Amino acid sequence: FTSAVMTHEGFHQYCHFLFHEAEAHRWFDEGHGDYYGAFNLKGSKLVSDDKMPGGLDRRPEIKKMIKEGTVKPLITHLRFDHGQWQGQGPSNVSGYAQSWSIIYFLREGARGKVSGKYWKKEYANILPSYIRVLSEEYQIALEALRAEKMELLEQAKNSGQPPEEIYKIEEYIRHMSLGEEERNLIWAKAMAESWGKIDEIEFEQRWKDFVLSEI
Repeated sequence: FTSAVMTHEGFHQYCHFLFHEAEAHRWFDEGHGDYYGAFNLKGSKLVSDDKMPGGLDRRPEIKKMIKEGTVKPLITHLRFDHGQWQGQGPSNVSGYAQSWSIIYFLREGARGKVSGKYWKKEYANILPSYIRVLSEEYQIALEALRAEKMELLEQAKNSGQPPEEIYKIEEYIRHMSLGEEERNLIWAKAMAESWGKIDEIEFEQRWKDFVLSEI
């Protein structure tokens, strides 16, 4: 149990730096945290599993949600902001269960572990495309912001601004972050270049069938 929690939280740290200390969608971040949290050490190898220990097992929740029709439409769940994702319900772990099962389907399918009854080869491009575009776009935006603030810092120094004002600018540069509007534009680009390349309605049905039959 402790190892699963530590692995889950460790992925959040990895994700933070993977995207230049900016944010990914919760389906990606939390879904991967649970996916890797379920890995087991067998001999010298880490092996994926579909069950996290103790009360962290997501299988009963996602199966129940699909059967009862409380699972959120894929097109909505994937595009939730952080607050929407956290409060989507019907239970306080529903978002985790849905995101985990999507990541499990994608990761195991890309490894050749999902039957062609459910899997299509283009699904293997979803995660790599999302990661690539999100990382590239964040890097471009943050480099532009850094250049702008460095110019502002130079102006402040040359104009004789007091040390505390210069310190504020330096601190901002050390902990830069994009505004919500710019972040949302980058999120939209990443989604368009990943999920936007497939039939999401068809994917949703295949994913549901896989969860109910194979997990």
